[in-house]
Amino acid sequence: MSSDYFFRKWKDTLSHLDDIVEIDSFYQEIKVNDKTLCQASERLSGMLALYIAAFNDALDCKQHNAQVQKTLYMENVVHAVSQRILELKTQLRKLDGSNYQFLANGARAHKMSPYEAEFSGTPDDAPRSELLDAKLEEIFRAAKEERERIRLEQERKEHEKEGGQEAACWWDAEEIEKDKEVDDKEKLTEEQLKTIEMAAMIQAHERSRQVIRNNTKTKQQRERWAKELEGEMPPPARWELRDRAAKLIQMAGRIYFEAKRKKIDDCNRDKLLDIQYCLPPHLTSKPKSDKLRSYWTDTRKKHTKDWRVSFDTFKQIYLKEQTAELTEYYRDVVRDWFYSWFREIQYIHDIPEETEGGIVAIIKDEMTSPGEWLEEYKKALEKEKADKGKSSQEKKFAAQQAKREKMMQKKEEQMKLKAQALMMKKLMKNPNQHPGYNYPKSDKLTYIVEAMEIYHTNWDELDETEIKLVKKGYIKDLDISNACKEVKTEVCDYVDEDMKKELKLLRAALKTDYTNMGEKMLEPLKTKNKKGKKKKKLEATMSEHIAEQLHGLAVKDILKQYPRTSLENFFGDQNLVGDDIRCYYGQALAYAGETRSLWWERCRDVVHGNHRVLIVGPPRSGKTTLVHALASLNDAVLFEVDPCEIPSIMISAVYLQPLVAAIGKCAEVCQPSVIFIKNIHKLFYSKKPKEMAEVNTNLLTYYFIKKLFKRFNKTDKVTIIGTCVEPWLVKAAKLLKQFPVVVPIPDTCYSTVYKILYEWVTNEHSIPNDLDIQSLARELKGYSLGYIQQCLRNFLTPARIVHIASHGLKPQDVYDFILEDNEEIKVEYEKYLKWYFDKTAWGQKEMRHYEDQLEFKAALDKYAEAAAKKMKTKSGTSSAASLK
Repeated sequence: MSSDYFFRKWKDTLSHLDDIVEIDSFYQEIKVNDKTLCQASERLSGMLALYIAAFNDALDCKQHNAQVQKTLYMENVVHAVSQRILELKTQLRKLDGSNYQFLANGARAHKMSPYEAEFSGTPDDAPRSELLDAKLEEIFRAAKEERERIRLEQERKEHEKEGGQEAACWWDAEEIEKDKEVDDKEKLTEEQLKTIEMAAMIQAHERSRQVIRNNTKTKQQRERWAKELEGEMPPPARWELRDRAAKLIQMAGRIYFEAKRKKIDDCNRDKLLDIQYCLPPHLTSKPKSDKLRSYWTDTRKKHTKDWRVSFDTFKQIYLKEQTAELTEYYRDVVRDWFYSWFREIQYIHDIPEETEGGIVAIIKDEMTSPGEWLEEYKKALEKEKADKGKSSQEKKFAAQQAKREKMMQKKEEQMKLKAQALMMKKLMKNPNQHPGYNYPKSDKLTYIVEAMEIYHTNWDELDETEIKLVKKGYIKDLDISNACKEVKTEVCDYVDEDMKKELKLLRAALKTDYTNMGEKMLEPLKTKNKKGKKKKKLEATMSEHIAEQLHGLAVKDILKQYPRTSLENFFGDQNLVGDDIRCYYGQALAYAGETRSLWWERCRDVVHGNHRVLIVGPPRSGKTTLVHALASLNDAVLFEVDPCEIPSIMISAVYLQPLVAAIGKCAEVCQPSVIFIKNIHKLFYSKKPKEMAEVNTNLLTYYFIKKLFKRFNKTDKVTIIGTCVEPWLVKAAKLLKQFPVVVPIPDTCYSTVYKILYEWVTNEHSIPNDLDIQSLARELKGYSLGYIQQCLRNFLTPARIVHIASHGLKPQDVYDFILEDNEEIKVEYEKYLKWYFDKTAWGQKEMRHYEDQLEFKAALDKYAEAAAKKMKTKSGTSSAASLK
């Protein structure tokens, strides 16, 4: 797609966003009050769906933007919309008492599909340097070669050991030869075995194709013979009609292929002119491919590089021409400021520090006036005189008393708010006095308005011209103000140093004058300097030692080269009736669509500091897919480790300490990073199983939990993800203390299994299209997602493909194949739900909210029953009076 397309799309997105902000502001101005929880939730979820759709469009335009000067303004808009989305999610959580949001009814109210409210990406990114990316690619390549070398060396040693075996007697020679043939088959690599399997699959497909062709040919021939014998066969068409039909077919084919060739030529021409980037059509792939993404990334990098060169050149020219004049001007301004202070109060104030604005604050006239400063000085002197006669203990007691009074005042305010909340909760449970639900006020809406106003002010006039430089490249005239601003800032730094020297001389002369007059000079006000928190700096850099550690981790397969994954790869549908279930006081369960929405927040958090997340779900249910999606959206480096797979002989401080130190150090260097710890529940078992009796879980917990977690600061862009398969067997309090955020994997529902079966039937041509996948999906729901996909792959053996071609396929055959497989049974998902509602914070909140809603429903039914009884009594008395 060309830059013109995204230019028009961005203008449409801004217009749509204006409409959304207008609706949102209107709801807040009129203070909408909904009578029921369902109506309030639907209104908020509708606004959330609108903002998500606008966010996806704005993010798409930002990622495909080739105008480098516009990027910052677009980022501000996207970031402001994401802040409003998070605020709406928080408001919905507070309203519904659940961590998940169901958007079906709210989206339909605004004529949208809930699938349009699916997140497509994250608003922020933290790109690494190109040198670090190149180094990582080199490390992955070297590690792959070393792993291959180690494998070949092991095979050679095994071959040498087996080569020395000779037959003890001639009658054993034949058995040894047979054993060698079996061993040779076992020695085949995975790639060779896969090649043999695919070759057998191709042969099976070809045999099935021939069988189907022969059966079809025989069937058609029998039908034709039957019609000829019964005299129902129509006579053949005349030669004139046949000739005319052939010419029509030829003409249509020639027109089609001529149009196709013209389209290919136009596409190649547009590609050479850099107007449009054409991709070959592919039915199963999405238009936003990696090839198209890299094209826009490279184009933006090229324009950015050219723009920086132009900007720096203009800045150097301006700096050379205007430095002397600007320096003298700023010096005069600061000297006038010195003189004004001396003239009014015979004192010269210090030059502000950099944290207070420096000389820029003087030039912009943002400092306090001399009169105001003198009043503060007199108050400080009076306070000092009052405290002069007090002892240190009295001063300390007075400070403690003031602090105590402040705490008491704060506690009283909290008690008032608590009483109001309790009163509101009681009113909410009373149908007669229920106040309804007000539309919550937004603190983030102003950010969207400001970001859009700034964009409209700077770019509306340029966008109306629709010139090429507004859509692609950069505009030189826009760099003048920014370059001048940077030059003036640099000049202010020079002037700051010079004027501080002049200030010392003036202060010394002023002090001499006061001494000669026998008076005391005014002194600067004593202010308490707030100690700022020391930010932890990255101690490690990409040195040779770190590169060696990364190489070692890559050889051990801890540093992973993961496949690029999107949120859509976490397969599953949305719960389209979840909000309806809540409206009827039921407990709605989240599906994969709601889990993707929740996981988007975790993806966004990667570049906003250190976080720890726990994924809970059955085996092969998509946990690794979520981790890969999180790493892909943030372009993060992935470290994957399973502590309990380490051999028990290796579990010692000598081995674990350098391993954990290397993972932590490399994760700091390669930020943003993701550390994926598999089967974390095995380290927190309340009762250790027999198969793990020899594993020293205490030592593993000490290094992989305590030592590793302490390595990272809150500002480090490192996310630690743990997976838990059997949460009901662990010490929940200890586990949840280390992983405060819990994301449960949803159960495999009917719609998800149906989608898997539909894709299986569509992609595998040996499967008949009339297979009853509805009944099969109903029977297979509850099995884990990965297990179903693996069983469907294993089901299609070469022998079965030939059998399907000749005898057909029934749903019972697939179901029997899965029942005969004893590897896995249906997941008891009720255990996961019970643990989630009993142990996790959000599960407990949801259960309390659900119980409150049931109480309100009971009170509502009781009130309706009393009202009906009252109406019945009133109608009976009125009828009796009429009879009298």
